[in-house]
Amino acid sequence: MTLGIQKLEPDPGARQRLLTAALALFNQKGYAATSVRELVAAAGVTKPVLYYYFGNKEGIYLELMQGSYGTFEALVQGISLDGSARERILQFCGDLFDISVARLALVRLIYAIYLHTRYLAGWKGRRAAVLALLGFAGVLFTYFGVNYLLPGLHSYV
Repeated sequence: MTLGIQKLEPDPGARQRLLTAALALFNQKGYAATSVRELVAAAGVTKPVLYYYFGNKEGIYLELMQGSYGTFEALVQGISLDGSARERILQFCGDLFDISVARLALVRLIYAIYLHTRYLAGWKGRRAAVLALLGFAGVLFTYFGVNYLLPGLHSYV
């Protein structure tokens, strides 16, 4: 008699639930204070599911950061060469603002954890510099760009 071993795949939504729970807990408690047990409980999964998708807690954090880096990189790659420099800058700033508003929790996490990324493998040099420039550009745009470049309800000038 042979025993049939059935390989079970994790719930397809589990990966996204883990990312959502990690983002919320990292913002609320900080990366270091959030335990794997809390992450899996908030996502409604077990520890092996987290290890299956991300390897460890650092893996889920790096996935959040790489996702935001990829989004920014795609935004930069999508800059049109048509129009004047002012029009291109306005379009870029408007797109960056829309992405930042849509992913505000992720922007908060980037600001909160940026200083600690030097302790994590792979986030040194160019990646860390791009992330710093992205954060600084966001701050500048929030204070100056919205007021002077974008007409509408966000402008106070």
